[in-house]
Amino acid sequence: EGEEMTRLGDALRRWREEQPERAVIEITDSGVYVEPVRVELAEGQELVLRAANRTRPVLRLLDWQTSFPDSLSVVGAAGSRFALDGLLVAGRGMQVEGPLAGLRLHHSTLVPGWMIGPDCTPQRPAEPSLELIDTNARVCIRASILGSIQVNRDEVQSEPIRIELIDSVLDATSVEREALGAPGWPRAHATLTAQDSTVIGQVLAHAIELAENTIFM
Repeated sequence: EGEEMTRLGDALRRWREEQPERAVIEITDSGVYVEPVRVELAEGQELVLRAANRTRPVLRLLDWQTSFPDSLSVVGAAGSRFALDGLLVAGRGMQVEGPLAGLRLHHSTLVPGWMIGPDCTPQRPAEPSLELIDTNARVCIRASILGSIQVNRDEVQSEPIRIELIDSVLDATSVEREALGAPGWPRAHATLTAQDSTVIGQVLAHAIELAENTIFM
């Protein structure tokens, strides 16, 4: 408890070995961490990956192994929860899979288009920042910036997942691209709540439950 480590991977390895029910991994500097991140949550387990106050660490994801996803990968069992707080993620997006109960993104940036070039153009504008795959998670995005969201979920045998966008920017990098959608489906099997936010791109969702003080472009 309270042990300091120099690599994020070492902290995650320690967390996997000890398997605490609830844990916080805090990054205490504003460094750039170039390493793969894969989180597997057991039933009911909770993990928060956060930046310390007055720091702004960057997680830069690259091509690692062909047999594993290169994204920030979170796989959760029933009742588990994951939170990302105060980080900037570039190079790839975030992929969340499994019947976890909750996902929180607070004060974080999942760079739209994965990377921004010197002329401010996105490197991979068609790629999502957040992929939600067969998950029950209630998604809360607060005070954050991210690219498009894709929901891959069976519309016949499951209820729509809930996505809350608060004080945030959802940027598909073009008004003609999908800000919220689903691969191979006409719409995302999700309901959206948007408050005090800006959405750039098309919203193709099961329903919009609330849109308050929000700009849709």
